[in-house]
Amino acid sequence: AVSRGYYQLLLSHRLVQAARDTLEEARSFEARTQLLVKNGEAAQADLIKASSQVAFLEQALSVAGLEAQMANTALASLWTRDVQMPLVLVDVFDQPVTPPLEGPPDAAATEPFLRRPEFALLEAQHRGLQADSRRARADLLPQGSIVFEYGVDSIHPWIRDRGYAGIFNLSIPVFDWFKARNASRQFQLQAQGLEFSRLIAERAFSKEYWDALERVKRSSAQLSMTQAQVKLSEDNLRISRLRYEGGEGAALDVVAAQSQLAQARTNHYTNLANYWNARADLEVASGR
Repeated sequence: AVSRGYYQLLLSHRLVQAARDTLEEARSFEARTQLLVKNGEAAQADLIKASSQVAFLEQALSVAGLEAQMANTALASLWTRDVQMPLVLVDVFDQPVTPPLEGPPDAAATEPFLRRPEFALLEAQHRGLQADSRRARADLLPQGSIVFEYGVDSIHPWIRDRGYAGIFNLSIPVFDWFKARNASRQFQLQAQGLEFSRLIAERAFSKEYWDALERVKRSSAQLSMTQAQVKLSEDNLRISRLRYEGGEGAALDVVAAQSQLAQARTNHYTNLANYWNARADLEVASGR
């Protein structure tokens, strides 16, 4: 919960910054269009398109700011009641992204989910039930004991009064035999139930591990594509503005390029957050 809240807050901050940058670009284009309209070099319809884009991006920035505030309160509520306090976090989104190493082809590397502490707990419970079953089964057997005593059997410390005694006790279970057998059988059934629980846990944790590993691989592979989309969208916006200011393009092309750039940045940061969430899930699924 902490890691997901942490990455969600980082994603919210990045989306707010991306919305703010796009809004600044839209306002700059709106101001430029106003000058062109004032000088008679652009139509009023171009100014309307630019102004509507600014209004749309202002609303998008407001929504992103609200989501960032909610992410901040959700994360802070995990350890404090002062949820309105702005959290200062280390931005891991700037760290290099590398796919997980495959490792050597042995059992420990191909099935790292078996190192999870849940399996150690199940194994300890299984051994405890087996020990209880053996203890209950021991009550089915006759119990014998021998006691040998040697010493002075007198109120005076005289050697001639020394003696010895041997006592043999034998206890044969008769009335408690069925009770002990049922108790042993009960512990055995509980141990078998834990074995089935372990098999179910192996399948469930195996699915979690391989799903997390695949999400890490896919997210890391998509990061290069989303980065390229952001770069191409920035170039498209720059070219669209140059063409419009040169009288060769339409204002609608600039507005569309601004929307495309905002969406490209959102896709990139969302995919980046998905990558780090998948890495956190992979660490948990690997028992680390």
